[in-house]
Amino acid sequence: MENTTTSSPPQNVLLFGHSYIRRFGTFIIDGRNESLFENARKGHFPGPLSNLFLPTKSFNIESHGWGGSTLSLSRHKHNPKCIQQLSYILGSVVGEVSYPNYDYVFLQIGSNDLCDCRLTNPEKLARDIYSYANYMIFGHDIKIVIVGELVIRNHAPNKHCTLAQFNDHVVRTNYLLESLVKHGDTPRIMFCKHDGLRCPAQRIHCSDNVHLNTFGLTRFTRSVRGSLIRAHKRGTLLGLW
Repeated sequence: MENTTTSSPPQNVLLFGHSYIRRFGTFIIDGRNESLFENARKGHFPGPLSNLFLPTKSFNIESHGWGGSTLSLSRHKHNPKCIQQLSYILGSVVGEVSYPNYDYVFLQIGSNDLCDCRLTNPEKLARDIYSYANYMIFGHDIKIVIVGELVIRNHAPNKHCTLAQFNDHVVRTNYLLESLVKHGDTPRIMFCKHDGLRCPAQRIHCSDNVHLNTFGLTRFTRSVRGSLIRAHKRGTLLGLW
């Protein structure tokens, strides 16, 4: 991967989804956070944290995330935080985002959809996320879509969903989504397990018990980076580059 020729333009990566991606983008831009990664201090990584320690000659990483974003339209016909609405993705709000410019999309979505048990369920959500990944590939010519697994919380979303219900639904959605990806029709969709966030050995959430703290974000960084390396290898095997 690091041997990509200098004559080839870098492959464009879009990190896309809800507030996890928004906060993650802020985290990796802050150069002070590089000190949190032991290998980075020793010079074992070929690029800066802002590029997930990947070589800038090979990868160009951008992130676009919005707090409260969902995959479904929920009860409202026009939900401004539904990422499926084409006008929201490509319109004036984020007009610089253009699908055909990206080789990879890392998609982190779904947690907010599970906040109201009356509106969705793990079976439907897993199918919808998988369908949306297919849509990005075959409708917008994304070479590979990486779907990040949903992350548990330590705080109940609202009165319509208890903490136990929410976390049970997260686990169930991840199981179904991983199965859909594994047995699906295209190898261009990948499932990313967030090691260290499933059964964490220490606290991963910040004070709101929803979003990731510094430790959680470091684990998330390693997870996303690893998934991009695997996606690059798969794309090479598939002859996509």
